[in-house]
Amino acid sequence: MSWQQIEDILFDGTEDDIKNLSCPECKTPIYYTYNKGAKSLKYGCKKCGISIRSNGCFSQPNCYRYQ
Repeated sequence: MSWQQIEDILFDGTEDDIKNLSCPECKTPIYYTYNKGAKSLKYGCKKCGISIRSNGCFSQPNCYRYQ
């Protein structure tokens, strides 16, 4: 699974899909946060040091809805 696929699941995946996401590199569970005011999604892997930010998210991701 790629990081782009992970982002797609964070936006459109089911609650179970989102809970089961893991880093493509080390298989550690990923972290994610959504800032509603800034419309910004940040996600990545703390173990690998990967951090990805998507700005200008005009639709609310499912990962925010299922928190």
